[in-house]
Amino acid sequence: MFWPHEVMLHIQIIKFCKNCLFFLLF
Repeated sequence: MFWPHEVMLHIQIIKFCKNCLFFLLF
């Protein structure tokens, strides 16, 4: 099952910066 590039990018961003959780809320 292949995921869209947007989803993969979001996953990479979340893994890369765990401290940016507040950024995802907005």
